[in-house]
Amino acid sequence: MPQEYDLFISYAHKDDYGNPGDDVSRILAIKAAIEREYYEMTGQEVRIFLDQTGILTGSQWRESLLTGLKSSKMMLAVLSENYFASTYCKREWEHYIDTELDMALPGEGITPIYVLPFIEFDNDTIDVRLKRWVRDLKRRQIDVDWQKWWPEGQAALERDDVKKRLRDLTSNVNHRLSLYEARNTSPTNQMPQLTRHFKGRRKELHELRQSLVKGQIGAIAAVNGIAGIGKTELALAYAWGYGGHYPGGRFYLNMPGKFDNASQALEKLQQQFVDIAAWKGIELNDAERQQPSVAFAKVCRAFTLHPDEPAMFIVDNIDDAVLLQPDILQQGLPRGAHIDILLTTRCAKLQQDRLDWVSVDALETEDGVDLLDSYAPIPEVPQDAEWKAAYRIVERLGGHALALNIVGVYLRWKEDSYVRFEQYLIAEGIELVSQIGTELQAGNVGIGSEYQEKVLAQLLEPTLQHWRETEPAAFRALQYAALCPPDLVPLPWLTELLIEEQLEWGRDQRGGTMAIQAVNLLVASRMLAPVRKQQAGLTAETIDDSNLARMHRVYQDILLKELTEATWQELQNRLNQLVDRRAEWLREHWGGSEFAWEIWPLRELAFSRFDERDYRTVILLDHIANILQHVGQLADCKRICIQNNEILQALGNVSPENADYRRDLSVSYERLG
Repeated sequence: MPQEYDLFISYAHKDDYGNPGDDVSRILAIKAAIEREYYEMTGQEVRIFLDQTGILTGSQWRESLLTGLKSSKMMLAVLSENYFASTYCKREWEHYIDTELDMALPGEGITPIYVLPFIEFDNDTIDVRLKRWVRDLKRRQIDVDWQKWWPEGQAALERDDVKKRLRDLTSNVNHRLSLYEARNTSPTNQMPQLTRHFKGRRKELHELRQSLVKGQIGAIAAVNGIAGIGKTELALAYAWGYGGHYPGGRFYLNMPGKFDNASQALEKLQQQFVDIAAWKGIELNDAERQQPSVAFAKVCRAFTLHPDEPAMFIVDNIDDAVLLQPDILQQGLPRGAHIDILLTTRCAKLQQDRLDWVSVDALETEDGVDLLDSYAPIPEVPQDAEWKAAYRIVERLGGHALALNIVGVYLRWKEDSYVRFEQYLIAEGIELVSQIGTELQAGNVGIGSEYQEKVLAQLLEPTLQHWRETEPAAFRALQYAALCPPDLVPLPWLTELLIEEQLEWGRDQRGGTMAIQAVNLLVASRMLAPVRKQQAGLTAETIDDSNLARMHRVYQDILLKELTEATWQELQNRLNQLVDRRAEWLREHWGGSEFAWEIWPLRELAFSRFDERDYRTVILLDHIANILQHVGQLADCKRICIQNNEILQALGNVSPENADYRRDLSVSYERLG
């Protein structure tokens, strides 16, 4: 049976011996000091994994990693310039952050001490390839005072202030190890297992934790997002990762479907709580079971009467917004500052005090690649064609968790390459993912017990059908959004297009026009997710988040494929006319910062028009090039001017007698110069 460890020390071997001729290992000295402090504090030994051999080959590193990292509950990271230059230290971090959740320490399992200064780390100018690594460590509590003591070596460990730091460090290790043990003894019902392929979501897990520890009596966190994006997995990851904080238990309730009325919804919710009685050790007699409200009250008392035993409940897959109403939440859930409730839903956000919303959107590209790699390992060759193809697959699927899981299982099953799969995906689009999902089912190749939902198209279609049938204005806005750049959908444009199409969508309603309400509803349900400033590569002075949104590429592909040629042409013409107007208006009224956000979707749409060889395109590109020149985006301006020159030359060759083409070509060359 492999040795288990409590602490893994990750460090650069070059930092271990400071002065020439120094034969005392700083790392061994720290290890011995932690072991001594831990024994004095707890009366128990702490098991520390420390490599002192200097791993030279990939196979040796991997064997050592599996021995130490995967069985260590915590990591001590010794930061320095050499640390960030070490490939092995980076790999140790990458593998441990996957382990961190298993050890019930999400975001808390790594303790960094900063021993030698590194200017690029301090100034945030570190190599882009190390950004995730640096960003993750910087959000943890880094002890920088070690820089004062490290040059002294072992002698520094005798100083009183250093001894105090060691005691604090050891106490921290002891506390976090106790969370691991507490999680393993926390009672639970038949909660679905967290998939070992869960990746990323550290930001969302942190948001959930912050939402649930505010101390408000009855505060509830609601996780919302589109179908298949990973809401349930996030909730399960929270229950698993933070399980040590809930000695009173962690329990899973499943509430899908629609209800005829509020009473039916409340009865079903209360019954779910009654069903967990046995898992909590609560005995219910026959008379109590025949009166659901009485049984529910008894179960609630068992939790509320023990404020020293915090507990949490996941209420998963809420499809009916009636379950989110204040009176249902008041009557259907146990209450107390020590009881945390976590809901997951596709419903739009509701404005009410009891709910604190956390939205789940696309996986970050690197996390999506990690997810694929967990199924079908990608060759460890930097800048390899397979790695590049994997990145492009994730981006093409918009970081959609379920789609990536389907692709990963397929690649593992077929032992296919990422390069070939990318070619298939380009040729067939999102329909390919649904096809392979069906193929996996037919071949009895499951996509894991954690993913029992239907294949992708079947999963997403009910959501679109809901918008078609119940919210026609919002569905039309979705269709217009599908024609826009997916990462820069202009929300005011959608409102204007809706009003132009049907005047009644522009009439005043409570809270604004119907068009505004439709677009706001799409944002509230995460069908359109607000663009973050860093996603657009912009500064706070040049973008208003409320004006731009991101549409998931999976939904964009589905919506575009289902448009008839006539409908597509009709909608595209309206959008083109609006784009032309906005570009001309911005050129004539440049200087109003409140409209600066429009530059970026116009720029993307200009690039998408490069294949159109008509004079109208020339005018649009000229307007946008002029605007980009104003804001100093000269590289993009040059790219557009070159394209305009090509279009004007082609038009001039067809109509050499047209003086306008020759004049405009001359002006375009002048601007390019």
